Amino acid sequence: MIAMDNVSKQYQTGVDALKRVTLRIEKGEFVFVVGKSGSGKSTFIKLLLRELDPSEGKIYIAGRLVNNMKRKQVPLYRRNIGVVFQDFRLLKDKTVFENVAFAQRIIGRTKKEIIRNVTTMLTIVGLNDKADVYPDELSGGEQQRVAIARALVNQPPILLADEPTGNLDPQTAKSIMVLLNQLNKMGTTVVVVTHNDELVDMLKKRVIRLDGGAVVNDKEKGGYYDEGN
Repeated sequence: MIAMDNVSKQYQTGVDALKRVTLRIEKGEFVFVVGKSGSGKSTFIKLLLRELDPSEGKIYIAGRLVNNMKRKQVPLYRRNIGVVFQDFRLLKDKTVFENVAFAQRIIGRTKKEIIRNVTTMLTIVGLNDKADVYPDELSGGEQQRVAIARALVNQPPILLADEPTGNLDPQTAKSIMVLLNQLNKMGTTVVVVTHNDELVDMLKKRVIRLDGGAVVNDKEKGGYYDEGN
C-alpha cells in the first residue's frame, strides 16, 4: 500500500530531513510513526501527500510511483488519502454536515449521494445528532471527529493522521484513538504520526521510530486495544 525505497530528503538549507528510509506499510495496517521534534515526521507526511519530492529514492502508493508526479495529477492522487491534522482545519462558517459534505462536492457527488454518505460517516463517528451545529459549538474531540469524517467520507484507502490528539485532553485523545482503531478494523490503512507514547502503548500496533531522519526502530507490537478494558 505504501512503500519507500531508499528515500532521502535534503532541504536547500542543507538539512537532511530523511536519510535512506526504506519501509513497507501493507494494506489494512495500523502504524504509528514516532520521534522527537526534528526527527523527520513532518517531512515523512509531506512526502506521502506529494507536497515534497524526495531528493533520492522512490515512493509508491498503491503500486504507483508518486515522486516527480506532474502537478496536474496531484489532486486526483490525493483522493486516495484522507488527512487529519492536529488543528482540525474545519470551515468555521459551515455546519458539521456542510464541512463533511464539502469533500463530497469537490469530487462531484450528487445531492442524494452526499446526504447518504455524509449521514453514514457522521453516524460512524458518533455525531449524527450534531449535523446542524457549527464547529465553535463543539468540543475539541467532537471537532476532531468531524475532521475524521471529512477525511474518510470519500472512502480513501489510506488515512494519515498528523498529531491528531495534540490539542486534546488525555481522555478525549484516548477516544479518538479508539475511533481510529475501529476505522482500521473496517479496512482503512491508518498511519498516525504522534509523540504521545502513552497512546502508542495503549494500542500496541506497529511502531516506526525516526531519529535524525533515519528509521532507528520498526517494531511490530501485535495485539490491539480492547475497548472493554
